[in-house]
Amino acid sequence: MSPILYYMIYYMAQTAFGTFAPIYYKSIAGTDTQVGIILGMAPLITIASQFVWGQAADRARYKNNVLTFLLVVTAACACLLPVFPVYGYTLLMVGLLSFFFNATTQMSDAIVLENAGKFGWRFNVIRLAACLSFAVMSVFVGLLAGIELWLTFYLFACIIFLAAVAFRFLPKVEGQAASGEKLSYRQLFANRKIVQLYVFCLVIFLGMTYYFSFFSIYYVEVIGGSREMLGVYMLVGALSEVPFLLFAGRLVRAGNAHKWMLASAGFMAVRWLLCGLIRSPSLVLLIFIMHGGTVIIFRYCMAVYINESIAPGLKATAQATAGLVFDGVAAALASFSGGVLNDLFGSAPMFLFYSAFTAVAVIVFAFFFRRQGFIRSGG
Repeated sequence: MSPILYYMIYYMAQTAFGTFAPIYYKSIAGTDTQVGIILGMAPLITIASQFVWGQAADRARYKNNVLTFLLVVTAACACLLPVFPVYGYTLLMVGLLSFFFNATTQMSDAIVLENAGKFGWRFNVIRLAACLSFAVMSVFVGLLAGIELWLTFYLFACIIFLAAVAFRFLPKVEGQAASGEKLSYRQLFANRKIVQLYVFCLVIFLGMTYYFSFFSIYYVEVIGGSREMLGVYMLVGALSEVPFLLFAGRLVRAGNAHKWMLASAGFMAVRWLLCGLIRSPSLVLLIFIMHGGTVIIFRYCMAVYINESIAPGLKATAQATAGLVFDGVAAALASFSGGVLNDLFGSAPMFLFYSAFTAVAVIVFAFFFRRQGFIRSGG
């Protein structure tokens, strides 16, 4: 069975949870600092969970069993999260949900990519289907959030459980317990080039995770947009990923992944500049049109680089470490600091800061990659 159905369902769930959760947290927290604590605490837990579940998958008899467990427990946690809309309880449940859920994206990619060559699956086509399902679902979620924000958590729980059911029909991938292969984190971090890419992703994703954490609040409370229109813009943002995904299978290889990521980071710098300058809800459309040149390129390029360059017994661990960078360290730093700085300076100056910060980082890392031989050796 192709993983397309699983990815479509899984990314429908991402729609239901990601964009509107910060608005829900703000409704019970009151200040951006308190929202930042919730959003920053979750990735701190992710740092631990990526290590725990990545190694558990690599050491299991079948990696699929670990991912199925995580999806089912995530659904249960999501059902419990909105039961008591008070700050302390919400903080606890977000942390618990994050421990199980935040490892599932990278683990899904690792498992599917390991089977892709065997079954002739094209990862760009799989992610394209996921992108389209995310787009369609975003409008419905926006309408639901316009009624009651807490309903989106129950929708997320139902969809993520369906994803677990769909995943059970995919071919199994053996872990070290079945293959007898014993590899360690030390061997992964001995790869100088993957470490360089991890550091680059960490620096660039500070701005990206700040955007994910606070833009929805900024759009509703400062710019004056509606939740329903935010859902429509999410549709536009998801569809903007389609051009890259249509051709990514032919364009991206381990040898040129870093070049795509540098170009994407430059695009992000322009996007954050627009976030800081635009004050009209209708002009926000430009920001979402640009979405396709940002996060999807980073995640796709890292997934491809790891699949083509890392030993089979370390692939799930390497993907989990990428998730730790994307959704753990960078998210924790940007969310904690972003909440405090928002209350002090406001979101617009923060977006302008991240625009300048990202532009400088692109120049520095382009020079660093070339000096270290990354570009000359092709990854």
